[in-house]
Amino acid sequence: MRLELSDPIWTRLYGPYGVRDVPGQLGRLAARWDVAEAQHLFWEELHHQEDLYPVSYAALPWLVEIAPESEPVLEFYAQVLFCAQRQRRAAAPFRGLSMNAPDHAHPWLPTGLRLRPEDMAVLRTLADWLEGAGDGLAALCLDHVPAERPFVAVQLAGGYAGWHGARDLPHAMQMWADGAGLAAIRAEGAPEAADHRLAGDIATALADRQPALAAFLRDYVAEGRPTPDLLVCQKYPGGN
Repeated sequence: MRLELSDPIWTRLYGPYGVRDVPGQLGRLAARWDVAEAQHLFWEELHHQEDLYPVSYAALPWLVEIAPESEPVLEFYAQVLFCAQRQRRAAAPFRGLSMNAPDHAHPWLPTGLRLRPEDMAVLRTLADWLEGAGDGLAALCLDHVPAERPFVAVQLAGGYAGWHGARDLPHAMQMWADGAGLAAIRAEGAPEAADHRLAGDIATALADRQPALAAFLRDYVAEGRPTPDLLVCQKYPGGN
């Protein structure tokens, strides 16, 4: 679902620094893709310190339509997918996209630029768009993991993992790329069920392109894995 760039709601769709001319930037990029302008849009207007904003979700359908499938673009998609699923709240299907209008009445936004109750229907359509497109974007990121450049590899794979519910796995992969050992990585937190599942899926997908990363993922979830008997004892203490 792409909002028309002339839609008045863009004057209320805010990012990390308030309401900016994101539709103007999207229009220019649609006419001629410019890497520098795109990077500014991604990391200055749409994302800030793992936070996303209503304008982030409004821009995403446009970017999927007009942007090349280049590594910088895919790294941005991966970060959006990872962040969108973090610390979700009951009123917000995705991080920064609450369906409760008062949640958007930030004191740093002028009153006349704040989202209105009637705008929540538009936010819902943006959430529905990402719900439908997210799996495809996550798969696109994983498909484009390069055979070299482990830092890029873990960013793209981390977006896939985060979108599908991994809690610690994206951080663990980043620590691995930074050179941390397995013991230090596991000390940050034992992998949960989703981490186990996704580590296996990613290791299988990347076995040929990123054998070292695939080997790490298998080791990460193999060490300290509870045995079936131990799981039974933990679930039914004292029972048979």
